[in-house]
Amino acid sequence: MARMLAAVLMAFSFLLAGAVDSEAERPKDARRRAHELEHKKASTPSGKVDSEADRSKGARRRAHVNEHKKASLLDSEADRSKGAHRRAHELEHKKASPPSGKVDSEADRPKGARRRARERALAKAAEEEIAETGCVNLGGDKRFSDGHDEMIQVSQDRCWITFSLSDAQGPQGPRHLHRGLVRGYKVHVEPPFPDGEILPNQTIAFEDGKRWVSKL
Repeated sequence: MARMLAAVLMAFSFLLAGAVDSEAERPKDARRRAHELEHKKASTPSGKVDSEADRSKGARRRAHVNEHKKASLLDSEADRSKGAHRRAHELEHKKASPPSGKVDSEADRPKGARRRARERALAKAAEEEIAETGCVNLGGDKRFSDGHDEMIQVSQDRCWITFSLSDAQGPQGPRHLHRGLVRGYKVHVEPPFPDGEILPNQTIAFEDGKRWVSKL
């Protein structure tokens, strides 16, 4: 009985010692695994490190290319703006400094333009007068020159006209009264005075070649 009890106690002692050894080794294993994990983290494989470095270089390169493109676009916009400004300046310069021949033409043009505008206005007024009364009005403030330093003023009542002219002795000689009728653009005066026609500029051209030039 004593031997059996001693054997049981010995076996229990062995079991207890094994459990103690197992508990003692377990922290060592945990510390070893933690150490290995830290070592793996600290010692990343070379290929992964290179990949991260390459990605960083690629990102920097792309950023540099983008900055270069932006700078090129800004330069292009600046060049276009300068070109537009230069063209506008040249255009203004051309407007301000036309060729010499054009200057002469522009200087002559207002006279012709004013004359044509005046003739158009007179022609329009004559048309309106004919539409209203059947004849052009030669009276009122209108004056005519016969080419011999004599100014002629016509009095008109509807389409009947009267005017006075000096005789062959000149403007200072006796004056004679003449009567006539205007029909449309035609002027009919008592014989032996020749008939005439009113031109667009209000000049009256007579059949004998003489003219009364309007002096409005």
